[in-house]
Amino acid sequence: MLCLRPLPAFQSSPLPFKSTRQHGLPSVASRRPSQLKMVASRERSRRAPVAQSNRNGSLPTGRVKVIIEAPAPNRRHISASNLIQAPLEIVWELLSDYDRLADHIPNLALSNLKAHPRNGIRVEQCGSQKILGFEFRASLTMDMTEVNRTSSDWRAIEFDLVSSRDFNKFEGVWRMERVDQNRTALYYNVSIVPRGLVPVRAIEWRISEDVPGNMNAVRTECERRRRNRTAQRLQDDVVQAKRLES
Repeated sequence: MLCLRPLPAFQSSPLPFKSTRQHGLPSVASRRPSQLKMVASRERSRRAPVAQSNRNGSLPTGRVKVIIEAPAPNRRHISASNLIQAPLEIVWELLSDYDRLADHIPNLALSNLKAHPRNGIRVEQCGSQKILGFEFRASLTMDMTEVNRTSSDWRAIEFDLVSSRDFNKFEGVWRMERVDQNRTALYYNVSIVPRGLVPVRAIEWRISEDVPGNMNAVRTECERRRRNRTAQRLQDDVVQAKRLES
């Protein structure tokens, strides 16, 4: 998914390799380093659920945790997690509804399904934001791979860049893990290489602002749907009870 919009190209000095910044709770530093790597995260999306085997307090909380790594001057690995008070099926329903993602994700101006040459899932997305009063847009086309899409324990959506005028690389995964009947752990991992140089402080500030906002928007909409469906079920039960009494 398009969760980062690049700033216009600036000239800057090379960044130190392997620099890392953290945003969110201090406990995020305790996460395994392998979870921060894109290869590991992609493999992780096909393994047994993590949430089911980590009930010792290491689950995400209602506050988004974000880790940003800089393995090269123009490369970033972003890892984020959140806990949603809604069933896994509702979270999946929202994130896999590609044509309507822009209705729920801040600064995502466009998200549309496109024709795929091999009957896969291809999505075009365009992000928009204002910086210092100027509006900047970033667009890309990605192929989506839905993993374990019928499981009641965990599911994942992997995304790979097809084309973009703004990125040389943009690939990652959304992973949803069932905690219990009404809670889902949501993980987001992405690896990006923008076209042109972007100052490290600017891109990290943009990431620290955008990723939590997007994940919180997903949480808010999923929890709204859960409340509405719970209320509808209660209403249906009342109607059914009245019918039985009459």
